Amino acid sequence: MTRTVEMYKCLQQSPQIYRLLMHYLHLVTIPLYSVSIYVLVSKTTKVLKNYKNYLLWHILGNIVFEVYISLLMLPMTYLPFPVFRSTGILMHFDLNGLLAFYALMYLIMHIFISILEMFRYRYNVAIDKTSKSYSMVRNLYKVNYGFCILSPIIAGCALPSCLSHQLLYKNQLFDKYNDAVPIEIMCNTTVIAPPFSDTVMILTLIIIVILCILGGIIITTTTRGILKKLDEMRSNMSARTVALQRMLLISLVVQGLVHCIMLIIPIATFLYAIVYVLTNDVIAYIGILVISFHGPFSTIAMIIFTKPVQDGIKGLFRPIVERRSTIQLSAVAISWNKSM
Repeated sequence: MTRTVEMYKCLQQSPQIYRLLMHYLHLVTIPLYSVSIYVLVSKTTKVLKNYKNYLLWHILGNIVFEVYISLLMLPMTYLPFPVFRSTGILMHFDLNGLLAFYALMYLIMHIFISILEMFRYRYNVAIDKTSKSYSMVRNLYKVNYGFCILSPIIAGCALPSCLSHQLLYKNQLFDKYNDAVPIEIMCNTTVIAPPFSDTVMILTLIIIVILCILGGIIITTTTRGILKKLDEMRSNMSARTVALQRMLLISLVVQGLVHCIMLIIPIATFLYAIVYVLTNDVIAYIGILVISFHGPFSTIAMIIFTKPVQDGIKGLFRPIVERRSTIQLSAVAISWNKSM
């Protein structure tokens, strides 16, 4: 039995507290991103050279993801049912929930790619291109990108079937739980997690697992290779240069860990909810908030652990601090003279 839903049900907003947090907490990130981009473009020294372009690419990817999840999609959950509904700007355009979810997934994949490209840049700077390890890492990247390309190809080819199956799975949910299921789950803007027996679901999960394994191998291999090379070059390179390369690598590793922790834990929670059933939407909303803020925390990590960027920010605000100090000293002097 196919069920219909009134359009006004599909335009219902997400819970107010969650919506306000997703909208207004992200305003705090505007000065963070603005200062970071300005410093990378205008204030960093030649030390970063082309690497700053990779940092800019990564930051811009974070911004796009943040705008998408907090303003455009703004996913709402219906636990214990494995359903997301778009309640952001996309809701008013009645964009299919599966397409909105695919966009979210590929934005995460884009961030994953940008991180790996930064590791590749750091690796290429340090490692001899004629070495066996260089060839091995290059082949790992080729395999990784092969699976990155394969994922949207499978999704695109299977899209008509997936869209029809979405309607089928929604109706099956109603048949199983009857009135316990909110009617807005039938909205076009919702996406329901397919069963693990679904072919596309299986293929997608396999690709995601392979990409995670490949990403872990690439990051581990490049990090170990760079550290080993830096140790070998201590006698041929200045201590300052070695320290700089090590600092940039540590900064990149920390950024990667921030993304890993703030993405994997919430995603694992959602997968747990699908398999073992969670009933508390608050947990889901906390997870979405954590996912939405992985970009700002990664940017903060970049500032803290990348000294050229840190110095650029200090240089940007130093005139303001010095001017304020001068004004305060002048005020004290005037007050002192008057008391005399």
